[in-house]
Amino acid sequence: MKIPDPEKLLRLPIAITIVIVFLLLGVSFKIFNAMASIPKNEPALGGPVLLDSHLSNTLSTYSSFADVAQDEGPQLYLRGNSLMAEQSPLNLNSTRNGVIAYKVKKNETLSSIAFKFDLKLKTILWANPDIRPNSLKVGQTITVLPTDGVLHKVISDETLDTIAQLYNVPKNNISKINKNIQLGQLASGIVLVIPDGTPRQPKTTKSELSADYFAPPVAMPPGYISQGLHKTNAIDFATPCGQPVFATADGVVISTKQGWDEGFGNYIEILHEVNGSTVTMRYAHLQTILVHEEDVVNRGDKIGLVGETGLATGCHVHLEVYGMKNPFAN
Repeated sequence: MKIPDPEKLLRLPIAITIVIVFLLLGVSFKIFNAMASIPKNEPALGGPVLLDSHLSNTLSTYSSFADVAQDEGPQLYLRGNSLMAEQSPLNLNSTRNGVIAYKVKKNETLSSIAFKFDLKLKTILWANPDIRPNSLKVGQTITVLPTDGVLHKVISDETLDTIAQLYNVPKNNISKINKNIQLGQLASGIVLVIPDGTPRQPKTTKSELSADYFAPPVAMPPGYISQGLHKTNAIDFATPCGQPVFATADGVVISTKQGWDEGFGNYIEILHEVNGSTVTMRYAHLQTILVHEEDVVNRGDKIGLVGETGLATGCHVHLEVYGMKNPFAN
């Protein structure tokens, strides 16, 4: 039997090691070239936008950001008061400190778009009050905020302090998300992103609405108001558990939650339109939820069943209102 040459046995692993090293170097070189070809991050985008005369003519509501970008070309986003083409999906995601004018793609829904940008559905709907889930079209342009919250168009004599107080949001949070503007010199027409903000009370007052614009969330009788206007602009409607809960007005379901959830228990949030302004209502402490996000509901539609989930004493519906005074307050 022939004994293998020891020197040859030693050379074999050395040769294999050299081949592996060269292969790794080749792969590393390709990765380096690929990374070098990716466009560098753009400077901070949008945030507050000082509207020039051209853009101002197209803006009547906050959602008008979405009306500016109607081209069929590449994805567009806002930088300052100018629209810029998206250079790559990586670049788009790396510059999420500005307001994006996003074009809807095939098979996308408002919920999937919200998930894509790590936003809540209600943030998308608040920024686009003219858009409804059942009318979404491919190529349609919608406004996408860099974080959950709302847009605020500055009016005369407003300051950072007064805006922060209006939305009950720390002014430092507003400064961080709107770092491209001198917030000490706010001018009318500047649009700010208000992180974690909710819509403020519109100019419309209850007296301007017809008496039957809003329907009670439960049948009355046997239901009744067990607690008048209290913390967080809420009113409680007591009625036996298992009774139906109704949508107070036409709207879109923007959130459904189950569990304890800070004491609200099972709840539904519905975005209602009140004379062109968005109003959100939260129906809390439910036993059962009968609707889903993006469902379009009409006034009087059955959306759930009365319960006492969360921090509740007895069976009732806790109705909170964001965007106007609770319409059931005396």
